[in-house]
Amino acid sequence: KEAYNRLEEQGHIEFISTSFIRGMSFDDAIIIVYEMQNLTYEEIDTVMTRVGYRSKIIWCGDYRQTDLNKKKNDMSGILKFFDIAMHMGAFTRIEFSPDDIVRSSLVKDYIVAKLKYEDKIENTKG
Repeated sequence: KEAYNRLEEQGHIEFISTSFIRGMSFDDAIIIVYEMQNLTYEEIDTVMTRVGYRSKIIWCGDYRQTDLNKKKNDMSGILKFFDIAMHMGAFTRIEFSPDDIVRSSLVKDYIVAKLKYEDKIENTKG
């Protein structure tokens, strides 16, 4: 915690809401976007177009766990972003599997069951 506080005091680490980044450019930065599945495509686009010189961006999110309400057309933009980003040479996508779950065996069992259920539902649609 002491190291984090020192970095924050020196201005080396900062938390910024997507609501306040228009017009900004992040040079010489490592940008971490956490819970990106809760961003609309427009918000993702806004963040992506702020990446400046000598910067890296790390997107973290699970498209299966969005909190956005699909009924209100407030859909997560994560899948559209992935479709676009796969055409970029500088983009790499890493997707974890149930084997990577370390929270608990109960959570792992639930996620595996949920994936099977979603696959079943998807296969009956098509």
